Amino acid sequence: MAEIARQHHDAVQSDESVNSDQIVREENILKVLDSLETKLSSDEADMVGELVSPSEVLEAMRAAENGTAPGLDGIQHEVWKTLHERFIEDEHAERPSFNIVNVLHAAYIDIQTFGVSKGTGFSDGWMAPLYKKGVAATRRVDSGRRSATTP
Repeated sequence: MAEIARQHHDAVQSDESVNSDQIVREENILKVLDSLETKLSSDEADMVGELVSPSEVLEAMRAAENGTAPGLDGIQHEVWKTLHERFIEDEHAERPSFNIVNVLHAAYIDIQTFGVSKGTGFSDGWMAPLYKKGVAATRRVDSGRRSATTP
């Protein structure tokens, strides 16, 4: 089952006919967006267009669920949180320090400004089928694993 899903999604992603006509693609996007009933207010639209702030990076880091990883590399949120805690400790002790919030902030600003660089894998993700209760244990997906999210 998982193999069938993988093959399907690989085929969808590599289907060149989807992107063959950019004008038709843009028209379809606009048609879908125009059909949405919920719209952003002008204040919300302005906020979406703003660059992320260091305080928003820190807020997202603190709110991230422990035991989960935002990317395919498997680095869990606790690593980022621990790096930030050590930065605070080092700053208070007046030792050389590494500010992970500033590093992530700079990376996000670069992505917001220039987009994701090809070949970095930054925006890669994966899908896993989730089976309903009652399905044989050999077919269940480990609930401790999560799909890709952003830090």
